[in-house]
Order: sequence, then structure tokens, then C-alpha cells
Amino acid sequence: MWLKERLAEAMSVSLTLVDTLFRHWASPQFGVLRQEDRDVVRRHVLESAQRQLSSGERLRKVVHPKHPYAIYNLVFDPGRDHQPAVPSGVEPWKWLGPVLLDALRQGDKTVAPEICQLVSEGRPAGDNDRYRVTFPELQRFFGQDTAEVARLLNGMDCLEGDVTAGDGPPAGELRGE
Repeated sequence: MWLKERLAEAMSVSLTLVDTLFRHWASPQFGVLRQEDRDVVRRHVLESAQRQLSSGERLRKVVHPKHPYAIYNLVFDPGRDHQPAVPSGVEPWKWLGPVLLDALRQGDKTVAPEICQLVSEGRPAGDNDRYRVTFPELQRFFGQDTAEVARLLNGMDCLEGDVTAGDGPPAGELRGE
């Protein structure tokens, strides 16, 4: 299928391009694909992402600082109101956590807002582009690496305050600090 091929090619160039192509051709409201074909294409996008985004370095090459929603739109299917895309649930996306952490460890300030958008309680209010992120949301994607991710994000300029632990202990306390 033509669209699957274009999306796989775009995956090595720009996640924003992948998102734009998918939204244009497979949108539930305006796309030309039937729902069953849309799900097949969506699954192909996710499989391509897992194959091609295998390291922080590879991920850093396909994100752009002016489009901090590309990873969010990869995980949460555009047009489905914050529901994880096919395959459903966060569990199939656990592979993405180490890739994001690898990019964050490299000090990438482009990936930090992508992570914040992915695990935030909502989009930033106003012009400050700062996100409110809680520890439980981070844990969904990063598991045992959550404390390190929280520490690294707290050092970036994309948060409204520090990552909080919500109902649990602050991130530093989980590391025994």
C-alpha cells in the first residue's frame, strides 16, 4: 500500500511528517481510509517506529524543537482523544522508554519537551511551554528508570515546577536521596 511505504520512509526523516501524512490520509473524520485499513496502517506506523527508533541518537534526528507533539501523536492516535493507538495500552510502548531516556541522557533539549508532552497532565497553558508532569505518569513509560528521568527533566527548561510524586514520595526520595 502506497501510504504504508511513504510513512515508513518518513519515519527516518521526521516524526512530524509521519504525523502529518497519517492525519491527512487516515484521519477518522477526513481521511480516505476505511477504519479496518486505518488500523492496519496505524499498526505499520508503530512497527516502523519500533524498528527505526532504536536509539536516542536515531530519535533525536527525527524530532524538531518547534513540533513537540510528534512522539505524543505517535503513541496517542490523533483523533482518538488521548487513547493509546493500536496496539492499545501503554505496555506495548515500554520499548520507547529506554530510547527516550538515552536521548535525555545526551542532554537533548528537543526530546525533553516531547517527554513532558507525552506524560503531562495536559498541554501547557499560556505562552510558557511548561508542563506539569507527575511521577505516576512517568512510571507508566519508564518503570524502574523513572527516578532518573525525573531528575533529568527537572534540570531541563520544560517543566512547571519539578516533577512531583503526586500521591507518593518525591522523585529524589525514591532513589534514597
